[in-house]
Formats: sequence, C-alpha cells, structure tokens
Amino acid sequence: MLSFKIWMVVAMSFCCHGSRLENEISKKKLGEDRLLKLVSSLRDQITALETDVSYIRRKTKQSYEILKSECTPNTERQDVALARETIHHGCPDDFPLRRRKSCYRVDVKKTTCQRARENCGKMKAHLVALETEDENKFLMNIINSNKDIQHCDFWTDGTDVQMEGSWVWNHTGEALTFTNWHTQEPNNGRGDEHCMWLDWYFNWKWNDATCNHQKACYVCELQQ
Repeated sequence: MLSFKIWMVVAMSFCCHGSRLENEISKKKLGEDRLLKLVSSLRDQITALETDVSYIRRKTKQSYEILKSECTPNTERQDVALARETIHHGCPDDFPLRRRKSCYRVDVKKTTCQRARENCGKMKAHLVALETEDENKFLMNIINSNKDIQHCDFWTDGTDVQMEGSWVWNHTGEALTFTNWHTQEPNNGRGDEHCMWLDWYFNWKWNDATCNHQKACYVCELQQ
C-alpha cells in the first residue's frame, strides 16, 4: 500500500513537471515564431529602404543634370536632353527620349527639310511621324517644356511631293490617319509647300512649308 502511494506521488510529480515542460516548450516555440516574423518584417523594411534609396539616387542624378544644363552656355544647352520626364531605357544616348517603341532626338540646329532627313538617316532614323494624337501630345509636351526651342518650327516626315494634297509619311509612304493641321492648312500657299512642319506661330499646329526653307529645327525618330 505504501509503495502504491509512493508511486502515485511520483506519477503526479512527473505529470506536473511534464506539464510545465510542455508550457516552456510552447512558449519557446511561440518566441521563435515571433522572432521569425520580426526578421521577415525587418527584411521587408530593408528591401523597401533599398528601393527608396535607389529612387532618390536616380532623381538626384536627374536633378544634377538639369542644374548642370542650366549652368552651361546656351549653345551647349541645345545639345542637352530637352525633357526628362521620360527615361531613355533601351535607347541610344543620342536619342534621350522614349515613348513606347520609339526613341526621339530633338535637334535645334536649323536646316532644310532634306538636310534634316539626311541627318536623321545617318543615325538610322527618320524625321518624326506623328501617327497618333497621343504621340503628337507627347512631342508638344517636350517642346513646351524647354524655353530654348519655343520659337522654333520643326520638320516632320510628312510630305505631298509625289501628289499635291495627298499627304503621306515619307519613310513608309503610308497616308496620314491622324492630323493636326492649323485652320485652312495645308493650302500650298506659295505653290511649292510640300513638306510638313510644326509651326511655332500657330502653337505648333501642322502647316505645309517650302522644303528648302533653311530655318527650321527637326525631330528624329528611331523605331525599335
């Protein structure tokens, strides 16, 4: 009988100790889970901070380039990218602007339409073809964002040299499907206006002009 009581005491002691042990193990496991969650949260925060730092570095570099361009003489600023809201991923350095599958270069060196077309061709590009309203607005935003070119007409790839009144894009021969002509244009007013430009006097609405006019800027488009 005595041995039975001793056994019962031992058993109860073992059960109590076992229960406490289970509680300790459970608390330890809970602590490990919280620690793992904390580590995971810290990793997420570090990743977010790295992203923020990368963004800040990129914006700082862009701001530096803008300030640098403002401190250079006007003749040098003309070769600086004319707008920086578009990052030129995948475009050559000579074409700092990108929209969808096209890269753009705005050149403020005034010349004739044929010479402008040849200059673009040397870079395996063509004069800009404004085929949609969105693309036209994109280029207008570029022009309006830079004070150096606000009194400059811009040659485009549009022409009706093959047939008067039948306007096409020169590099493809395709007819224009979108237009943004100024009121009562094109009118071939001088009898030899077979090239299209963006006319600054008309707030860069489209106008037909004499192709050998030597005082217009131009935009090259490189399609990828």
